[in-house]
Order: sequence, then C-alpha cells, then structure tokens
Amino acid sequence: MLVKLDADGEHVLSRSIPFVHRYATIAFDAAGDMLVTSENSLSKFSANGAELWTLPIAGADIVDLAVSPLGTLAITGHADGDPALDFGAGPISLPAPLDGFVAAFTP
Repeated sequence: MLVKLDADGEHVLSRSIPFVHRYATIAFDAAGDMLVTSENSLSKFSANGAELWTLPIAGADIVDLAVSPLGTLAITGHADGDPALDFGAGPISLPAPLDGFVAAFTP
C-alpha cells in the first residue's frame, strides 16, 4: 500500500501498488511525482496518485532508485538469473547470471 501524507501529516492519498518481492523503493521528482520500483518494474505516478507509466524490466531485481533535479532516473540492482536483461530497448546478454547494474533513464 502506498500512502502519501502532506507536510502536516494529513492523508493525501492511498493506493494499492503491487510491490513484489523484498525490493521496493520510492523517490520523488521535482514536480512532486512519485517514482516507485518493485522487483522488476519502474513506475511513475502523478502527485495525486494517477499512474502515468510503468516500465517492466525483464530479468532484473531493482534494489535502489534516485532522481536528479533535472529528472534523470537511475536504478541499481542485479540480474535475477535470467540470461538476458531488458531495460526496454532489447535484451542485453550478461556474462554472469547475477551481475549488478546501474541504468539511467532521461525524461
């Protein structure tokens, strides 16, 4: 469950989000939009909780997320044992099945 509170601790919104596995991170961009990772996806929600987009990332266990002031998104994690990791532009073959990664996405 994702719950957003305002600066005074008052409830703004609640939304059920399918956090999968043990990894889930949340960050906010300069516009106040929420970026949420689960085990193998990256999603963006507007400040009022509407889903803007979701990017499935095949073969990944996403561990952390950061957003730059200009909106560039960076994720870190490791391959989940699948022989190919796909950030949305086609599979990348990995030399070892549990390699770590850092990936950046521009707005």
